[in-house]
Amino acid sequence: MPQSIVSLEWTNNFSRLDFASFIALMDAVGFGEAEDYLPESANPDYLARHFGPGTHAIFAYDNDQLVGFARAFSDDLFCSWLSEICVHPDWQRQGVGRELMARIDSHLAHTALYAESFPSQVGFFEKCGVKPKDKLVACATGEGKQPQPEPPALPDGIRINSDITGVDWQHVLEVYEATDFGGMSSIALSQSFGEGIHGIFAFAQDQLVGLARVMSDGSTTTWIAELCVHPDWQRKGIGTALLKTVLYHFRNTTIYAETFKPYAEMFASCGIRPRPMLVACSRKPIT
Repeated sequence: MPQSIVSLEWTNNFSRLDFASFIALMDAVGFGEAEDYLPESANPDYLARHFGPGTHAIFAYDNDQLVGFARAFSDDLFCSWLSEICVHPDWQRQGVGRELMARIDSHLAHTALYAESFPSQVGFFEKCGVKPKDKLVACATGEGKQPQPEPPALPDGIRINSDITGVDWQHVLEVYEATDFGGMSSIALSQSFGEGIHGIFAFAQDQLVGLARVMSDGSTTTWIAELCVHPDWQRKGIGTALLKTVLYHFRNTTIYAETFKPYAEMFASCGIRPRPMLVACSRKPIT
């Protein structure tokens, strides 16, 4: 039988985690069955990638048993996304989820925090200060085996580059500001493309006209943090080309995004479809 929550040990050190304990918890909470996961011998770096650069995690242990964890992707500057919060059924409704959320939220309080919630869990997130946003739509690629996407066709005169080497961050800032994603410096913006965070850039000749910023573990999960196209270049297929490039580059993962309702159709046309059973939630940075 579970003991009191005060007996649990909390840590952000994933090196203690073993593959069997992780898979047992995922199985217990219904995130797939144990046999759905590759044997560790076939994917020895699974945990290192799952909890690798660009992620933050908190683990709860009852002695040596993993009873819960929360994982978030973050640039540690502007925004974070809660990808999972899992509590073993034997420990649910005892405050473990609330404590996991509080600990990861305090670590990322200086960033905006996004999450997708099942309708039944919205109340939990609201109590944690992460509230439903009616203007946002939660989108994701399909679960299970999906057709492999093809390399995207590009609009005439547009090239796409995923190499941040040599990127002019002042030009990136100009695109952000033109699409109301301003409020940052070019230096801080460059720092937001750290390990585990990827940029997909669209150019018309040498002019940067759009970009997508993506957080991914490269193994199971990808989140589109921003998709920006300069207003002078909108409605020319550039946003679609950027999304399809993300879909192609991260085709072996499930891709998530929150988008404003007017853009949901564009996301859906690229295979990143609205999920009625997910509610887009967020909170602003805590200053």
